Amino acid sequence: MAMPSAEHRQTVLRAGHEAEAVHSSLTADALAEKVVKDLDRDSFGSEWWRTPTARRLVDFATIGPLAVALAGISGILQEGEDPMWVVGGVTAADALTIAREWLDADVEAAEVGAWLRAGCWSPTAARCLVDVGVRADRLLDAHGRPAYWVEGRHGEDVPVASAVADGDMSPTDAARLVTERPHQDHPNSH
Repeated sequence: MAMPSAEHRQTVLRAGHEAEAVHSSLTADALAEKVVKDLDRDSFGSEWWRTPTARRLVDFATIGPLAVALAGISGILQEGEDPMWVVGGVTAADALTIAREWLDADVEAAEVGAWLRAGCWSPTAARCLVDVGVRADRLLDAHGRPAYWVEGRHGEDVPVASAVADGDMSPTDAARLVTERPHQDHPNSH
């Protein structure tokens, strides 16, 4: 699969970070209450456990980390990211394939969304960054946007994680940059 250009990914990253998912600020308890309301609505107040939603809850619990990785990908897409950049297609099957790739690269399921927010489209690059001591949350600012930027191969600003994923920066150089300087907001991030 050919990846979109770094410039396209940067534009998509900025656009996606400008859109905010409604559920992103909810606590686990608030999300659980929302699901319970949906279950009650779907069942008209009786036998909620027989609804398709309840069956999906069981399915998601059964697949464990894969569900967590898929949820991270879904969250990124709900924020407005380009599905072609995130999963290389628009179907849930495309997302499942990519979620498996992230897990196969030994990336923590709960970190998949953060890696994508940081601009890292490559599970292998993310794993290499982890191996040199850089975690996804370290590459994000307080608003969940990329915190470290470098000049890309075509002179454009790109997130450090994208530069590593594109092969324009080594994971070791990225780790050095992250530890040597505080994060900086991208000039166009506000």
